[in-house]
Amino acid sequence: MPNAFRLYGALSADATIPDPALVCLIGPAGSGKSTLARRWAETQVLELDRFRAMVSDSAGCQQASADAVLALRTVLKARLARGLTSVIDATSTHAAHRRALLDLARDHSMPTVALVLPTPLPLCLERNARRPGNRRVPDAVVLRQHADVSAALSGLSGEGFDRVLFADSQDHTDQADGRHAGPGDRRMTATPSPASPCGRCGTQATAVTEGALPAAVGAHADAHAVWDQLDAVQRDGLASILRTVLPARELAEEILALADRHVAGSR
Repeated sequence: MPNAFRLYGALSADATIPDPALVCLIGPAGSGKSTLARRWAETQVLELDRFRAMVSDSAGCQQASADAVLALRTVLKARLARGLTSVIDATSTHAAHRRALLDLARDHSMPTVALVLPTPLPLCLERNARRPGNRRVPDAVVLRQHADVSAALSGLSGEGFDRVLFADSQDHTDQADGRHAGPGDRRMTATPSPASPCGRCGTQATAVTEGALPAAVGAHADAHAVWDQLDAVQRDGLASILRTVLPARELAEEILALADRHVAGSR
């Protein structure tokens, strides 16, 4: 699959990640977190999969997750106590998981950075499908994680992160100026494009604010993912319904209400 989007952006005018800091990578499976984490020294990156492997000999052993999280938090506390930068390489799509990290950082007066990877859903699914069986995440889990990230975007600053930055959504090894990003090179561009073209259909995903752009890009990518699963008859039917409903907000709300009642009544 060709790269559907190439998005750079940051919510902060100063997109340089402070050192020291607690950096929380946020993105679904297949979004490119581990590749992005290579910008830091290996000792600074706390990868949850690596801790799973340490406690179970299998990086994909989900039954070992609780022990892996405990081990990760123990190491993180020791690093924070020494005032060292730590990068959390985990999905961090749940608010409760992010809150636990923020609490630890506050206990040690450590600056915090949410580094979001707004990778389009189809690309996450494609990358996940190429993983070995013991590392592959069910597609339903990837879908949920992607939705959780999209829903969390507008509230990350309110959660308590000192900075909220967006990484390049496609190639996490190159800087905006085309240079290869080696270890220690952690700057993010602070001048996002007002529009991001889709590589499949050429549509420009636009947004009024910088912070809204990743959600607009993600929604367009998700639309492609849904569209690809429909046959020709289903596509024509869906398009006809949406053309009728979208111009009439009240009609759309009533149809959704009927759908909710139907689901509730079928339980």
